[in-house]
Amino acid sequence: MTPPSLYILLTLNNVENLMSNNTINIALIGYGFVGKTFHAPLIRSCRG
Repeated sequence: MTPPSLYILLTLNNVENLMSNNTINIALIGYGFVGKTFHAPLIRSCRG
């Protein structure tokens, strides 16, 4: 089985913090074809 070339990690400190400032930390680990053509542009288009 081939491991995924891309992992998106969502780090939420706690629900209260998320509700107060609407911050979600996202990391793109790995950079295969799908990461380059879909995930990276999607993340890049977001504010922040």
